[in-house]
Amino acid sequence: MNFEIPDMDCYGAVWFATLMQAVEDATVFVPDAKPLTEQHYYQRTAILWFKNPRHDVGSFVWICSVLNLDPDEVLQRVRDKRALNRRST
Repeated sequence: MNFEIPDMDCYGAVWFATLMQAVEDATVFVPDAKPLTEQHYYQRTAILWFKNPRHDVGSFVWICSVLNLDPDEVLQRVRDKRALNRRST
């Protein structure tokens, strides 16, 4: 995902990397499998993190605020990427 991000200090860069890892975890195609794999766990955890409305430090909404990103726009991009990855298989 491409975001127009202004110059960041090292702390902003860490939070941006956190957001990008969550995007990757939430949107990667994970085939159904029994038992569930580590990828399933990461994906479910990332999806729950995106859906959580909390504003405390480290939350999705908080990170968007720190990075000056619109959480609704980010969520839409995550949904679009997830749908695209599912169709591509």
